[in-house]
Amino acid sequence: MEGSHEPVLVAECLRCLAPGRGGVFVDCTVGLGGHAAALLAAAPEARLVGLDRDPEALAGAATRLAPFAGRWELHAGRFGDLAALLAPLGLPPLAGILADLGVSSLQLDRAERGFSFRRDGPLDMRMGGDGPTAAEIVNEYPEAAWNGCCATTARSATRAGSRARSSPPGRGSRSPPPASSPAPSPPPKGATAAARGGSIRPPAPSRRSGSRSTRSSPSSSACSLRRSSCSIAMAGWW
Repeated sequence: MEGSHEPVLVAECLRCLAPGRGGVFVDCTVGLGGHAAALLAAAPEARLVGLDRDPEALAGAATRLAPFAGRWELHAGRFGDLAALLAPLGLPPLAGILADLGVSSLQLDRAERGFSFRRDGPLDMRMGGDGPTAAEIVNEYPEAAWNGCCATTARSATRAGSRARSSPPGRGSRSPPPASSPAPSPPPKGATAAARGGSIRPPAPSRRSGSRSTRSSPSSSACSLRRSSCSIAMAGWW
């Protein structure tokens, strides 16, 4: 895994989750394992279950969590499927849940992933390796597929794009359909292993779709919601 990623709000998340009491914690968006490693290092009695949609993230997390062998397991899947993913594991009541919402440098810094604002690359934008790419959705999906998920203005833009794709060559000006993510200038600032404790498990079939929410503003926050004995910490860009 090229480069490194240091998570933000580690101290705040640890304060919210209080892992020193031990128990099982779930990292709903384990990424490259930064928060998870900090939690396990801070609490020798804690165990961790990590989830992520991105196979590259899970591989990176497994490497980072290697020093804590026997205390963690990783599963491929969406955090929206949390209950279904945890149900077959036979876990005791959870001590805490962490969710670091938003895309990360693993996606943004790799031009070939199609998320970058700075680098040109294919318009992929998939958090995992399954499903259609963004280029396929934009260029091939019928107008009816967008109904119900786009605002009125977006529907107008979709109809215009549909007409442009279906109009014969030479009639009016027609730009080629997007197939990559252009780089604006200047750039903005800004699988199953054997035993638990060192395992990465593949995703279970799911009917859900979508991706982790995109960072929308350059401000971060961490908060904790107490639900009986389980702490819920959310860290991300809002």
